[in-house]
Amino acid sequence: MLQNMVSSEVHILSPELAEGNPVNDTRHVTHYELDARLSATEARMDARIDRIEIIVENIEKTTDAARREFRGIALALMLAMIAAVFSMWQINSSLISGTVSAMQHGINTSEHNQSLLKSVNEAVVEIRESRKEIAAMQEKRR
Repeated sequence: MLQNMVSSEVHILSPELAEGNPVNDTRHVTHYELDARLSATEARMDARIDRIEIIVENIEKTTDAARREFRGIALALMLAMIAAVFSMWQINSSLISGTVSAMQHGINTSEHNQSLLKSVNEAVVEIRESRKEIAAMQEKRR
């Protein structure tokens, strides 16, 4: 029934008629010519779609590669930050250990100096007492 409604010829208006310029020139295109034109247009569109699909696939591949590279860079940065934190911790531990050691050495030196000062003071007291005894003995002899 549809075929009965469609004639074998299709009336296509020229561009001049479409713009409103009356021209007596009209062209009749057969159904087969129209099918051929549609097939050619479909083939061109299919080729364009295929090119667009190739471009989209290339974009996806590039995006995936960039995403993998970004993950690698992000992992490297994370590891570098962890290493930096660990090295700072080691440096701080070394500084604190050195400071505590120097402080302990200072305390030991101070204690040793106090002990030495006490010994010197005791020796001075003994020497003074010995001088007094010697002076007393020398006065007794006189």
